[in-house]
Amino acid sequence: MGKWKWTMWLAAVFAFCLSETVFGAGSPVSMTITPVYGDCAQYGGSVPLTVQLYGQSEMPFSGTVHALTLESSGDGGEETFEYVWPVQVKPAETKKMELSVPLGQKSNRIYMTLQSDSGQVLSEETLNFDVSRDMGRLFIGTLSDHPENLQWLDGIGLNYGMVESVLLPLSEKNLPSRAQGLELLDVLLINDYDASLLSKQQREAVLSWVEQGGILLFGTGADGDESFDVLAGEKAHLVPEKSGIRQVDMGDEYARERPGDALLSLYCAGLQIPEGEKRLQTGDFSLLTMVQEKEGYFGFFPVDLGELAEFASENSSYGLRLLTALLGEDEIYDLYYYGSYSQDTDYWNAQNLVTGGNADRIPNVAAYTIVVILYIGLAGPGLYLILRKRQLGRYYGLAVVITSLVSCGVIYMMGTGTRFTREFSTYASVLDLDVHTAEETTYLNIRTPDSRSFSVSLEPEYEVRALTRSSRYDEVPAAEFKAGSRPSTSLSFGEETVIRSTANKAFESHFFRLDRQVQMDGDRGLRSSLEVFDGKVSGYVENGFPFALENAALFFYGQVLPLGSLEPGEVRWLQDEELFVWPVGMPYLVAGDLVEADGTETDDESEAIRTSERSGFYSYFINRYFGTFSTQARFSAFGPAGGLRDNPSHVGQSDGLVIYTAALNVSNEKNGLVYENGLKLKPRMTTGSGMAYGNSMMIYGDEPVTVEYFFGENLEIEKLDFLPVSDRFLDEPDYSYIRRFSGETSFYNQATEVWEPVNLQQCSFSAQELSDYLTPEGSLLVKYSGGEIGTSGISQVIPLVMATGRER
Repeated sequence: MGKWKWTMWLAAVFAFCLSETVFGAGSPVSMTITPVYGDCAQYGGSVPLTVQLYGQSEMPFSGTVHALTLESSGDGGEETFEYVWPVQVKPAETKKMELSVPLGQKSNRIYMTLQSDSGQVLSEETLNFDVSRDMGRLFIGTLSDHPENLQWLDGIGLNYGMVESVLLPLSEKNLPSRAQGLELLDVLLINDYDASLLSKQQREAVLSWVEQGGILLFGTGADGDESFDVLAGEKAHLVPEKSGIRQVDMGDEYARERPGDALLSLYCAGLQIPEGEKRLQTGDFSLLTMVQEKEGYFGFFPVDLGELAEFASENSSYGLRLLTALLGEDEIYDLYYYGSYSQDTDYWNAQNLVTGGNADRIPNVAAYTIVVILYIGLAGPGLYLILRKRQLGRYYGLAVVITSLVSCGVIYMMGTGTRFTREFSTYASVLDLDVHTAEETTYLNIRTPDSRSFSVSLEPEYEVRALTRSSRYDEVPAAEFKAGSRPSTSLSFGEETVIRSTANKAFESHFFRLDRQVQMDGDRGLRSSLEVFDGKVSGYVENGFPFALENAALFFYGQVLPLGSLEPGEVRWLQDEELFVWPVGMPYLVAGDLVEADGTETDDESEAIRTSERSGFYSYFINRYFGTFSTQARFSAFGPAGGLRDNPSHVGQSDGLVIYTAALNVSNEKNGLVYENGLKLKPRMTTGSGMAYGNSMMIYGDEPVTVEYFFGENLEIEKLDFLPVSDRFLDEPDYSYIRRFSGETSFYNQATEVWEPVNLQQCSFSAQELSDYLTPEGSLLVKYSGGEIGTSGISQVIPLVMATGRER
């Protein structure tokens, strides 16, 4: 027995030494993992990682890098997700990988492993992140040659100390090259830095991140053009002016002895930003000007923010003032409420868009009813009377059995079109068309008819992201997460992207978002030439696809022209077509109208479901592109899946909807005049009870609402149009509590400083009529009163303001 124990002890020692060899210097590959943002992250948010592999053996290495996270399941529980990337490393080669791993909703840990092709674990590392569920954080990424001069922006308490700013120094070496890797940041500050050092992919990622809601702030000063030229020079329509040193009044609240003595001698970049919104101003000099870019903003500070370090350290409230002006109080409050969690908008979009099914799979109730009635009639008195009449009553039992079997067979065959025999998917895709390419965004829901596992392969160019519900809705938001947990869902990224799932429930949803750029075949696409002026559109739209486009429309912010269906190759000519005014912020009203206008009244249940699904998807589309102000004009229509290529791919048994859209080049000039949306610069609601939707508004109650419109200093107003919402969008009985504005209106007279009533029913006001109301800076104060209708629980949509004028 002693000899046996000695043998076992030697075996244990040998196994221990072997494990040390595997994880130590004898490993064929070493792995180093560096999170780009250190230990900063958000639950559900992407964590960009830099993974460095070094080949340490004489043989090439082939294996996989694995990441395990703990996600929230739909029922409030938890499940383990796995992300897998193939790697190949040559001897003495150093390979750098940029990975993006979503931090799980249920744990602040990510378990990383390096495995050989045989499954042997060669290296492992646990990444822990500091994510507070009780404290909001404002993440500011910085690109600067002197980041130490910006430290005064770190640790600023906002929202009564419930939100704290966190500075994250970056460089061209570690700035993510995909927008997904930037989503942790609330602000990206470029100050005293040459942005041309960034790669093309990094610049595109930054601009895409801004369009999705990010704030890109430029500190300028002496070398300001180096920071913003390559990123925002054209987009923000900057007009260079003389730069130089000037005395800048930082504000009377920072005066030491008397008002006006808080002066700093600073080098200021000369910039005129005609379409900018002045957020921070001293006298006639703007310290912070914001320019909207889709859902995000460019911000311009005329001085090098590093030069304010000494002033800000002596006046600690200045950082609070700057950040509050930059983000706005509502956004800062949201950081406190949601700050620990990434936005889960995509999850709820998927819930709304792809939890349904194929309307063609709905059983034909009438046919089933007929079969059942026939069966009852035969199995009951029918067969009995027939057999009795023929004196074959002894065969009645056998006849009933045969009739039952035949009826079961008929019912089974009738149901073949409604049953699923394998995993199936529902999708909703938006194809944003360019000249030869299209940006595809797809929400995908994969389900199984039972508890079987499934494996689905996707084309490798897809950027795939699993969508899970935020754990803030769960009774227990966190759960224990151990290394080595068996994953229930796995995403493998290689020659093709493979999604695998085990331990499923029947018809349980698995949501994913897919993004890619698609090359269009041949001369497919959309062609147009349009002119919009004075509420009318002229020109043409051509359908360059070999299939019909349905429920088509031309969208502008607050205005729309329904086109119906466009046949393959059809050129639709327009001549002074009147645009309809739609209620911005209420996309469901216009979506339902566009879809139902193309259809006909029907009692067919399948058709009713299709109409409802199209209306919901159109509502998502409108909110996506026009939820905030946009200067773009867009074409949109429904079309078939795979319409960009001759040989499209499919996922299992797939059903879904596809919207084709394209940004259009539209002329808004005529006879030296320009026609612009008066909501381009966000109006300011100063008093009263109302709600802002994007840059538009509605009021309720009888309390007056004061709105200040800004038309910009570069536009000499010739005429303002106050256009009421078109009746077609407000005649739905389900929304009888929403009506166009019919109350009283007053303009503020700048000369007499009194409110003067005006009649909005005349719609148009000339420059002469507006001369006493417009300020030299191009703003107009308007007071709306709901009137008698305001006391009856009715919400009233304020008119759309359109401006006609000459550019200065």
